[in-house]
Amino acid sequence: MNIRTIADRVWKSAVARNYSHMTATQMLSMLISICVYPYVIRRLGGEVYGLYVFALAITNYFIEFTSFGLKFPSVKAVVEYRDDADGTNRTVTCVYIIKGLLAVVSAVVFSLLVLFVPLLRAHALLFLCVFLQLLGEVLLPAWFYQGRQKMQVVTYMSVGARLLTVPFIFLCVKSPDDIVPFAAINTAGVLGAAVGVAAVMLWREGVRPVRVSAAEVRRMAKDALPFFGSNVMSTLKTETVTLLIGSFLGMRDVAIYDLANKMVVIPRTLTQNVNHALFPAVLAGQRDRVRQIIRYEYGIGALIILLLAAVGYWAALLLGGREMVGAYPISLILSVTILTWLVVGAYIAFVFVPQGRYTLVTRNQLVALLSFLAIGIPAVALFRNVYALTAAFALSGVCEIIYCRWVTRKYRLL
Repeated sequence: MNIRTIADRVWKSAVARNYSHMTATQMLSMLISICVYPYVIRRLGGEVYGLYVFALAITNYFIEFTSFGLKFPSVKAVVEYRDDADGTNRTVTCVYIIKGLLAVVSAVVFSLLVLFVPLLRAHALLFLCVFLQLLGEVLLPAWFYQGRQKMQVVTYMSVGARLLTVPFIFLCVKSPDDIVPFAAINTAGVLGAAVGVAAVMLWREGVRPVRVSAAEVRRMAKDALPFFGSNVMSTLKTETVTLLIGSFLGMRDVAIYDLANKMVVIPRTLTQNVNHALFPAVLAGQRDRVRQIIRYEYGIGALIILLLAAVGYWAALLLGGREMVGAYPISLILSVTILTWLVVGAYIAFVFVPQGRYTLVTRNQLVALLSFLAIGIPAVALFRNVYALTAAFALSGVCEIIYCRWVTRKYRLL
C-alpha cells in the first residue's frame, strides 16, 4: 500500500476530520495573531511586548501543571463511555475536580512569586491578567469534544472568540502604556471561548456534574501521571528559552525570539499533526512502510527549511519592521525544529507507541530537556546572545533524533 492510498483512507475517516479541526483551530488562531501583530508590535514596542511574552511563558508553566497530562486518559474515558451518560458525567466531574484543585495550587504559588520576585511585583497587574488564562485551561473541555469527535465545536467557538478581540485591540492599544488592556483583551478571548464551549457541552450534550468518590479522582490522576511527566519536560524546555532570554538578555530579545518562533510555528503546526492523522493506517510491524514515512518526513522538513530561508527575511520585515529583522536568522536556526518534530513524532507514533514502549517517549523528552540545559545555560552565559541559546534549543531536537535512532537499533524496533 503506497502513501497516497494511506492518505486517501485516512482523510475519509472521522479521525482525520477531528484532527483537521484541531489543526484549523491552531492555524486560524495563529493567523489572526499574525494579522494583528504588525499593529501591536509598532504600538507597544519590542521591550514592552517582550514583557507580555515573558509573562505568558510563566503562565504556560502553570497551564501545563494544571492540565496534568489529563488529555489522553480523559479522551479515552469519553470514548469508552460514549453511550453511558453516568460514566461520562463521572469522567467530566473528575477532570474538573483535578484541574480545579491544581489551579488553586497554581494560584497560591503565583501569588508567592508576585510577592517575592521584583519583576513580577513591579508589573503585578500585567502578570495577573495573563495568569488568568489558566482558567481557560480549567474550563475548556476540548478533551471531551476530541473524544466525541466533534472538534468543530471547539474550532468555531475558539476562532469566533479570537476574532471578537481584534476590534478591541485596535480600539484600546495605542501606546506602550496599553500593555495591560492588551493582555486583558487576549485573556477575555481565551476565557470567552472556554466558557462558551463548556456551556455548549452542558446544554447540547446533557453533561451534568455528579458526586464522585475520592478513589475515582485518584484513579483518573494516576492514569494521567505518566503523560504529565512527559508533557512537563517538553514545556520546561520550550518555555525556559523565553525565561532565559528575558532574564539574561532583555525583553526586546524576547520579542525578537517570539517573532522568529511565530514564523516557524505556522509550518510546524501544519506538519505536526501528519503523524497523528496517519497513525490509524500505519500498523505495528509494517517496518518498510514506517521507514518510508520517516524518509518522506526528512524530505518534507528539509523543504520547509529551504522555503523559510527564501522568504523569512521579508516575512520578518513585513511583520515587525526593520527593528525586528533580527528574527530572520533566529527563525532559520529554529526551523531545524520543524524537521525534528516531524521525525521524532514519527518514531513515537509508529515505533514506540505501537510496541508499548511508552517509557522511551518519556526518556526522549528527558534527553531533550537535559541536552538543552547542558548546552543552553553555558551558551547564554558565555556568549550572552539569543543566537547561542536558540542554537542550543535546536541542537536538543537533533539529540532527540539521535536518541530515537539509537534506541530503535538497540532494541531492534524497526
